[in-house]
Amino acid sequence: MKKIYMFFVFSLFMLFGFSPEQPVDLNVTIKKLPNKIELSWSNIKQADNYVIYSNDTLLYSGDKNKFMHEGLKDGDYLEYDIFAVNSKGDILTNNHIKTSVVHPKHKSTIGIDIISSFNSVKVDWYDLSNATSYLISVDGGEFHTVTKSEFILQDLYASEEYNMVIFAEDQSNKTKSKEEQKGDHYISLPVQTTQEYTGISLEDYLSKKGNKFSVKAVGNVSTIKHRTFISPDPFKFTFNNTTLQCGKGDGRSFSATKGTSRTEVYTSVDWDTLEYGFSKYVYPSVLYNSNCDSSSANSKTSSSSGIGLGIKYINASEAGFHVTHRAKSPHTLLGVPLPDIYYYYDLTIAKNGATYMYGSHDQFPWHEIYRQNKGGTWTSLYTFSPKKGAGDAWKLLGVWPNQSINVYDPR
Repeated sequence: MKKIYMFFVFSLFMLFGFSPEQPVDLNVTIKKLPNKIELSWSNIKQADNYVIYSNDTLLYSGDKNKFMHEGLKDGDYLEYDIFAVNSKGDILTNNHIKTSVVHPKHKSTIGIDIISSFNSVKVDWYDLSNATSYLISVDGGEFHTVTKSEFILQDLYASEEYNMVIFAEDQSNKTKSKEEQKGDHYISLPVQTTQEYTGISLEDYLSKKGNKFSVKAVGNVSTIKHRTFISPDPFKFTFNNTTLQCGKGDGRSFSATKGTSRTEVYTSVDWDTLEYGFSKYVYPSVLYNSNCDSSSANSKTSSSSGIGLGIKYINASEAGFHVTHRAKSPHTLLGVPLPDIYYYYDLTIAKNGATYMYGSHDQFPWHEIYRQNKGGTWTSLYTFSPKKGAGDAWKLLGVWPNQSINVYDPR
């Protein structure tokens, strides 16, 4: 685990010198210590004063380029805004920081720190186990490979949100004997640049904003929703181009809220009370004869007893869980019991917006995972379509390997 994080962003000051239209970067460093966080930054010659706010509270105002935030609790989540101002009280530059205090008893899974300026975002995370490199994509763009657990997004627009995904292959998968132990690292993270305040009076800025800073805070409750469904309706079990049996599908594409599902699982954390929520739903399964005759419908509902949640830890910045899903089919095919819809994964929900998943699922049916903060819009984290559609229904059988949960699919 790295304890010191450096934030280096391209600076026009190095090339042309400073002017109000050319903001320099503070090059913020975060040092995590027991129950405290030390912030330090570069000296800016034109700066007469540095100001730090956290949660609308003034923490520091002075000419030193270092601040120690003491008296913190294990696992605390913190956001800071650092301003450099000149003798007139005008803002020269600013950074927004999201970080957390280390917890000695409950080790963070990802430990992400985010440092934002008006045109760049630096993301730093813990080294993930058995990962030798990381694949990074922004807003669904092409993947970039890095060997260190850090990445800088540059040349961004001010006050814009971007979605970043991080994928890392677990190199130890080949040596793991049990399928349920395998997986790859997948992180989904929304990040946002600040507004450009260069040349604006800090006093005017605070009065206009009411001390509310530009980076949107994540809501008090964060929820992860995992839906499984079968897209075609009806769908067919075929063998050698012969239909053996038909079933009722959900007749829909990916959606967080519309249409029916085979199963739905919700995992949530309340950041105020540090309590978790878990609910599971299994819906009726309908099979027809080989002619797909609806009058032959046989409707049954499987048990939800095989769907469960393990709690690893919950603190003010992160909550770690393990989700297991074995929804056993209540039907048989040619007298043989149909297999479970099976998936499992480690799940970390971070208050800064990051979601971490490590695990896998059967290659059938369709899967979709979403995140919601404070009752807002559901954001898609992961979707999966069987390669051959309903023709992959046989891949529920245990002889087929699971599909790793990630958005990097070279197939």
